[in-house]
Amino acid sequence: GKSALVNAICIGLGGNIDTLQRCDNITTFIKREAEEARIEIELYNGSGDNFEVGCSITIKGKVGWAINGERANKTQVEDLVNSLNIQTGNMCQFLPQDVVKNFPLMTPQERFLSTVKAVGEGKLVEQFDRLKEIQKVIDNSDNLIETKENTLESIKNKMEGIKQKKIKMDNIEQVMVNKDIAEKKLKWTRFENDIREAKKIKKKTDEIKQIIAGCKEQIVECKKIDAEKDVEMGKITEKLAVPEKLIQYTERIMMEPMVNKKMMELEHLEQLMKSEEEDRVDKAENLDKTKIEIEKLTRELKHCSGDNAIDIEISKLRDKEHQIDNKIQTLITSKSDLSSKSKNLQQSLRQVQRNLSDLKNAENQKLTQLKKTNPDCYGAVMYIRKNIEDWRQSGKFKHGIHEPAVLTLTVPNLENAVYIEKEAGGQQLEAFVCEDPREANDLMQELRQRFQRVSVIHGDLNKMAQFISPRGERFRSRAAAEDLERYKFVDYVGDMFNGPDAVKVHLYMHTSVYNTAVFQEETPYSEEISDEFPNLRKYYVGKTLNTCRVSKYSKLVSRGEEDISYFKPQRLKINYDQEEIYSLEKQVDDLNKEINTNNKHVQKISDTVVKNKQEITQIKKDIAENNELKVNKSKLEITLKHKKELVVEMTRPKSDENHEGKMEEYAKKKVILAKDLVKHMQSMQETHAKSNLQYIERELLYVKQYHLQEKYSENSSRLNNLVAEVKDQEAALTPEEKRLDRWKERLRKSKDDAHSCTADESKEVSKKPPPNYAALFDQIEARTAEDLEAHVDAIAKDLKNDEKLMKDQEKINRSYQEKKQSIETLGTEIEQLREDKVNALKESDNISTSGVQRLKDLIDNVNDKFSAYFADLGYAGEVRLSRGDVDDYKSYGVAIKVRFRDGEDWSELAKGRQSGGEMSVTTAIYMLALQEMTTVPFRCVDEINQGLDERNERRVWDMILNAATEGGGSQYFYLAPKMPYNLEYKPGTVVHVCHASDTIKRSISSVEQEEGSDVSRWVTAAKRLRDS
Repeated sequence: GKSALVNAICIGLGGNIDTLQRCDNITTFIKREAEEARIEIELYNGSGDNFEVGCSITIKGKVGWAINGERANKTQVEDLVNSLNIQTGNMCQFLPQDVVKNFPLMTPQERFLSTVKAVGEGKLVEQFDRLKEIQKVIDNSDNLIETKENTLESIKNKMEGIKQKKIKMDNIEQVMVNKDIAEKKLKWTRFENDIREAKKIKKKTDEIKQIIAGCKEQIVECKKIDAEKDVEMGKITEKLAVPEKLIQYTERIMMEPMVNKKMMELEHLEQLMKSEEEDRVDKAENLDKTKIEIEKLTRELKHCSGDNAIDIEISKLRDKEHQIDNKIQTLITSKSDLSSKSKNLQQSLRQVQRNLSDLKNAENQKLTQLKKTNPDCYGAVMYIRKNIEDWRQSGKFKHGIHEPAVLTLTVPNLENAVYIEKEAGGQQLEAFVCEDPREANDLMQELRQRFQRVSVIHGDLNKMAQFISPRGERFRSRAAAEDLERYKFVDYVGDMFNGPDAVKVHLYMHTSVYNTAVFQEETPYSEEISDEFPNLRKYYVGKTLNTCRVSKYSKLVSRGEEDISYFKPQRLKINYDQEEIYSLEKQVDDLNKEINTNNKHVQKISDTVVKNKQEITQIKKDIAENNELKVNKSKLEITLKHKKELVVEMTRPKSDENHEGKMEEYAKKKVILAKDLVKHMQSMQETHAKSNLQYIERELLYVKQYHLQEKYSENSSRLNNLVAEVKDQEAALTPEEKRLDRWKERLRKSKDDAHSCTADESKEVSKKPPPNYAALFDQIEARTAEDLEAHVDAIAKDLKNDEKLMKDQEKINRSYQEKKQSIETLGTEIEQLREDKVNALKESDNISTSGVQRLKDLIDNVNDKFSAYFADLGYAGEVRLSRGDVDDYKSYGVAIKVRFRDGEDWSELAKGRQSGGEMSVTTAIYMLALQEMTTVPFRCVDEINQGLDERNERRVWDMILNAATEGGGSQYFYLAPKMPYNLEYKPGTVVHVCHASDTIKRSISSVEQEEGSDVSRWVTAAKRLRDS
């Protein structure tokens, strides 16, 4: 149909199908059952061959173009169309059927733009586009200037706040510098303190060594004196042998019955002589009497022991006496030694008591600290100490009850206390520990009746093997120390303290001390620790706590760091060895027991000496009795002998001669016996006198021996004391040497810390800080390490309050710089915007001076034509330039006002204000008004006559016909579904009839045009069709 021609022209010239408003898919323009649609358009070229534009559309929607038979793309077609000023999208040039109704809907601004383009005022369009751009620039400049000025003011206000923060940060940075200087001074102070302390320990160690050396020298001297004592005692012992021998000989002689024998022999001679003088009667009576006595003596002798037996018994008694006497001397020596030992024990006891007092003073300090931090826990400790013995006597709490770890733990190196307190926490350190779970519950109930802030925990000793046995699960899960050495491993926190096993296992089970490692400092390998040892979830590198956490569900690993240099130990900062206290208390008990035992031994020895002396007295009595028995036996034997001899004499016959001879013989024997007796008595008297002297000599030697013991007892005591002193000093030397080694290591570390912190000024190793640092250190009032620690802590506390600010330091500095840069940038931009605005205003004035005037002239010309055409139709119409402000170029538009009846108000062309015919008339007249001014090569209008009555349709047609055929107007395509009869057609008008009816039997294109006639072959074909 006819509209297909309009569509073909639009699509063939590269137009957009949206302009046609007929469909959304270009393939709908292809004839049914066809695979392809082809369009060929020939465009007039006044300077050469016409342009032939071809277009093909496939059923798949692919569009192709050709220019003059050569393939081209859409852009090339658009460039050709634009060069010919063909505007398929301009309703003032190209008004398809479905778009005619949209012309009244155009805004004045759209109508303005289409009008200017239609008349070919391209430069004016460009000028107004530029004016719009300038206006936009000016508006944007005003807005931007205002916005940027507001932004600048806001940034300046914020800048003031940031400046205050920055000033505060600068002050904080100065405080941090002061803190850094204080920390460096603290390191140097610790270094100097460590030097002094190490010197003290070294001096003490040297003093102990000197004491040991001095004691050993004195021991040598004492041993020499002791050797002299042994020599002198040997001499006395040798001298004692002589009087002992003589005394024993005298005692033996004195006990022999020699005198008695002599006396008895004298008595026997007297009896013999008497018997010689007796008469026979008396002799017979005496004989019988003597025989009876002989029988009696014989019977008595039978009951007497033999001399050998008595001698053996006496010998045994004398040996026993000698042994006891030696024993007494030994006991006296032992008593002297024990007395000396007692003095040494008393001295040791006093020393141990002094050491115990010093340690208990440290314990009291810890108790005082505990009383400040947790009065309830302190009260519970004192309550348990007061009642524990009574409880145990009553059968309660038979198993171990341990006081809180703050009292029972000892930390050999106080520097490690910070790690222990950090990991264990106050609650676990202040908990009582029971070895039995039931006793833990009982103790908790007992304490909770009186105290609130107390806790009791079961320390299961059965689980200790997990931590200390090589086969223990927890032991095996912990990385070995040798594997951690390359990272400067110090120790595990759980191995940094000593204490009861129950307390240790409690901390191992309820805190992370067991598996938390401590490394001395950062190394190049420190970052590998968490990867190499995944089970090491917490570890310290210097004063930095590193943590690794694994999500339970996602298994993602997160790592964190915490600086603990601010953390100071409170509960374990006072170190005392509870085990040492127990050990010293045990030593005191042992020494007291030993002293008591020693005193008992001395008393026992004294009692034994007395008893032995009593036993010697008894032995002497026994010896005397045995000697008396021997004498009595001897007397009996002699008496028996004499009686027997008397009987013989009495029975022998007597004569006068024999009588005289016998009497003389008896007298001689009597004289001899008397002389022997006197001589023997004299000998015994001399021996007894000598024996008395030897006895005195022996007693003197005993006195000398005792005196010698007493004389050298001081030396012996001194020797024992010196040996004990050497032992004690050597025992004291070992921990002091270990302590010295620790302090040497600590001194080395503090020296490295001190020199490394001031190495930026001087790397020279010295005992004093470099001059500049020394001057800075002098400005700090704090002098001691404690004051400096308090000073640093105070600064750290202040800094901690500003911790958030310091965390944002980088952000604040960045923000400060950004805002500073923003202020500078905004200032520059505002100045540039103001300059651009001034330049834009100048350019706008230059363009608008000529451009606006030309636009007014254009609109006036259109108005003249439009008004004239409307007047011819008997209506009133005008075209005016509509705008807001003169400089508001975006508001520039074309307003069409019409009035179709007298007495009506003017109304602007718009949908709903006019009827369809009125809008069609107005549209057609407006396009006619542009006809003479247009520069477009053709204009196309489809069914613009719809809605017009026949009068207006004819009059509009006449106007279009005149405009299209007269003057220099552009080619005009007027498409209509019908045309009124008897219309006037002028030369230059070509009529095309589009008909798709089957009644046309042959192609109209086959009808030849009549020769010499201006009538189109289409008209000729129509006449023939009518005539047929």
